[in-house]
Amino acid sequence: MNGKKNNKFVELFLVSFLFLFLELVVIRWLSAEVPIFAYFKNFPLLAAFLGLGLGCALADYRRDLVILAPFAFSLLFIIIIFAEQLELHQIVFPEKYIFAWGRTSESWSPGEVWRSIHHLAVIFSVFLLVMFSFACLGQRLGKLIRTGEALVAYSVDIAGSLTGIVLFSILSFLQLPPFVWLSTGYLILFILIRKSFRFLRIPTLICFLIVILLASLIASERPLLWSPYYRIEISNFMVKKADRYIPAGKLISVNRDMHQTLYDLSDEMAEVLPDFVNSRRLEYYLPYIISRNYDSVLIVGAGAGNDAAAAVKYKARVIDAVEIDPVIADLGKSLHPDKPNLAPNVNLIIDDARSYFKKAKKKYDLIVFSILDSHTALSSLSSLRLDNFVYTTESIKEVYSLLKPKGLVVLSFHEWGHEWIGERLFRVCQEAIGKDIIAAKYRGRIYIIFGKNTNYDLINQRLASLRLERPTEVYSESKIKVTTDDWPFLYAHPNGQPVVYYFALLLIAIIALVLVRVVSKPDSSETQVKFKMDWQMFFLGVSFLLLETTSLTRTALLLGSTWLVNAFVFAGILIMILLANLLVLRFRINKLLISYIFLWGSLVFVYLFPLDVLNLLSFGARGVLGSMIVALPLLFAGIVFAISFAQVRDASFALGSNLLGAVLGGILEALSLSVGIKNLLLLALVSYILSYLFIKLKRPLLDKTDFVES
Repeated sequence: MNGKKNNKFVELFLVSFLFLFLELVVIRWLSAEVPIFAYFKNFPLLAAFLGLGLGCALADYRRDLVILAPFAFSLLFIIIIFAEQLELHQIVFPEKYIFAWGRTSESWSPGEVWRSIHHLAVIFSVFLLVMFSFACLGQRLGKLIRTGEALVAYSVDIAGSLTGIVLFSILSFLQLPPFVWLSTGYLILFILIRKSFRFLRIPTLICFLIVILLASLIASERPLLWSPYYRIEISNFMVKKADRYIPAGKLISVNRDMHQTLYDLSDEMAEVLPDFVNSRRLEYYLPYIISRNYDSVLIVGAGAGNDAAAAVKYKARVIDAVEIDPVIADLGKSLHPDKPNLAPNVNLIIDDARSYFKKAKKKYDLIVFSILDSHTALSSLSSLRLDNFVYTTESIKEVYSLLKPKGLVVLSFHEWGHEWIGERLFRVCQEAIGKDIIAAKYRGRIYIIFGKNTNYDLINQRLASLRLERPTEVYSESKIKVTTDDWPFLYAHPNGQPVVYYFALLLIAIIALVLVRVVSKPDSSETQVKFKMDWQMFFLGVSFLLLETTSLTRTALLLGSTWLVNAFVFAGILIMILLANLLVLRFRINKLLISYIFLWGSLVFVYLFPLDVLNLLSFGARGVLGSMIVALPLLFAGIVFAISFAQVRDASFALGSNLLGAVLGGILEALSLSVGIKNLLLLALVSYILSYLFIKLKRPLLDKTDFVES
């Protein structure tokens, strides 16, 4: 009997591993091939959670849906593989009040409305396919979670999920392509079904091999690189002169969007394309033309080396170049015409810019913000972009503190025809340093210039000689909302709220509600209801997703927004859950009210605690102490869940309710665009209070000797 139970635990571990691993595969691959999902990663995340929750709710359904999982996932992966042929890479989201590099609508004209309806239909079709694929796995999870003691089974579930995160993080670190991800996921999926459905072995194996072969063939058609952040494609950059095209560098595209160009600005190229070279030189040489003091230079968002090449050209003695993506930084060594990242005076640093600001112990004569713009979200849990915390008032204050007594900062950014982006950046910098600053424009770029003990009259003279547009006075009068660490949404349009985005999330909530109603109806051959919502578990799911989001963003502030920090946070959350389970099992903790009180108290403490005071500590001490503070509510939340889950009558219904609650939590996360990130903690607190109140409705179903409150 124990052997049979152990086999069930092994299967539960594999299903949980597969869910987390395939969730990460789908989110990562979908966002790379269908760029709109790079900016709205929460859509596939919500689809996965909704599918898994519905699958758990269908645990008593007579037919075993896991039989469909290989074919559902294969169809999804084939759609991703042929995204270009299906023109999915051209999909835009019909929202004019969120700027996403051409991936959102600019207007609501009649023609644009019909186009947007079509695109929205495609997005939701993909959403439903992702949901169905994970529902097939979720049903098997719902059946297996009933194995043995509920809390022990849940611990096995979390251990499997943790292993899935760790393995996918290793594959990302090794920069392996999608067919390796597929092969890994398919292997586990084949192991799961081979014993239960022997007649499907050959069809499933053939299906898997076809999908893997297609992924390999499509990838072989063009040279692709896979960094931990992006799908990277390299092509020649051509400039038209008369009736021919002349190669003038290399073009780097990420997630099918143009990201940066490695320009050849040599004297030889200047003889062939003088106008082109001179215009591009001014873009990158401007900081050195107006500064004249650049012995030590810091470049953030250094990319593949254009700004470093300019610093080398002007013979800066020390050049610290910070770039978050290791693959793009390496491309600067191998593909850039000037090979600036190999220069002896260039110190290449792979890190998040904001993290480096906190760590840096040097002072600089010149700090240059290259066009540091991400083309992906920080994570699937958050509406933030990867670079959002770089452009906040708190971040600019940190930058200002890194200047030498006569140091200068030159921040450049592409406005892409949206002047409010440059206007917001100007106001952020102005508010951060509390002094007059300068703005200039050239070829769609905004340059924001400020420093310590700076002779602005001299800089204005140098800018005047270059005949650049000067919007300083206009921007100084602006009342645009500035970005802060609590509201870091640089790309949020100042003229309105993203109503269509909110509507899409509301539509997801309606879909979830309808599907829950469907699976809750009595079966024609049974007298009992298939699924009954556990409202305590539901609100625990809502709260925990909000808590995960705030934990991720706060840890990103402490340690940086790198993929490694994200992996560390996700793994740390699961480890915290396992620790909570272990404490409850080992010490027989069952005082639920006391645990809730500690949870509520820790949420209030974290809400009121000013993280800025940790800036007085070293980076290491700040990271350790800050992480402990951020993790405190997670531990008590885990204990509350563990005590509650240990008492449930039906583990699959409880877990399904919890996952469906997580869907609502993911929807509510979008409110941070309006109320800020910190206030999500208050939403989590309210939801945790509601979860406790629903215990009163749940209590008659429980044995009072098992359910103990203090």
